[in-house]
Amino acid sequence: MGIQELQAVILACVDSARLYPITEECPLPLLPVLNTPILSQQLRALEETGFRKVLVILAEEASSQVFRVLDEYSGPIKIDRIVIDLMKDSAEILRLARPKIESDFVIVPGNLIFSKSQILSALKFHRNQSSTLTMVLIEEAVDLDKKGNVARPKREDEDIDVIGITENHRIVFKAPLLDIDEAVKLQKALLKRHCFFSIGTSLIDVGLYVISHPVLLFLEENRDITSLQDELVPALIKSQLLNKRENASPSPEGIGTEIGHSMNPYDEMLEGLTTSKGQKDHQNFDFGGVFAVVSSGSKNSY
Repeated sequence: MGIQELQAVILACVDSARLYPITEECPLPLLPVLNTPILSQQLRALEETGFRKVLVILAEEASSQVFRVLDEYSGPIKIDRIVIDLMKDSAEILRLARPKIESDFVIVPGNLIFSKSQILSALKFHRNQSSTLTMVLIEEAVDLDKKGNVARPKREDEDIDVIGITENHRIVFKAPLLDIDEAVKLQKALLKRHCFFSIGTSLIDVGLYVISHPVLLFLEENRDITSLQDELVPALIKSQLLNKRENASPSPEGIGTEIGHSMNPYDEMLEGLTTSKGQKDHQNFDFGGVFAVVSSGSKNSY
């Protein structure tokens, strides 16, 4: 399947509370960066990548302003729209959009500025490995202080994930830091299948995902899942333990960078093959695996 047959889904209904009062008059996806609205930059990047079908999901309270920007677009992309209640979380929104999603698709957060190379790397990796989900991770930028010590940017705990990744870029563990107490507990089945992997907090999940279409069925059957980042992705990662396929062995060459930051031990690994809210796994789902491409640089989201 070529890029032109894929759909991009822009979640232009992101919560903009963090940037209040800046977003009181202007919705977050329309905030100008270098004098161009974020949404317009996203459409341009998708167009340059080769996308021709985009579904924009927007909040009802900001619909008139977003519609004006979409109406001004004159490129080759066919834009469809869904207006939703802002109170819904990301996975709930995706369920509502399911009738309009006809193929594998890319999720783009409405507050993210991404590069053509990032999305092309994720698409290539997803296709080559027949992944269930491929995510873009950003390696945390580090600097040196005046004493020569490594200085890391301060991040709120709610923005930090504990992520385990193999040398072949398979994601084997992911949990929000706030869900963890003192030490990470790993399942024996995981350790038997993946003897070597890095685990830490230096990788940032920016919410840019390439997702196989059957995941929508998985979401429909697991309606307790409300969040893509905090619930769906961890559920798919753990469901790899049920996978009957041979483990894929993607070559890391040209895909990303190595991970050099390990974590202090934390606690809490969700037990068994259920998500944190106890939803069932879809036994007949053919899980191709959850993988990541890793980019260096800053997280360009607002």
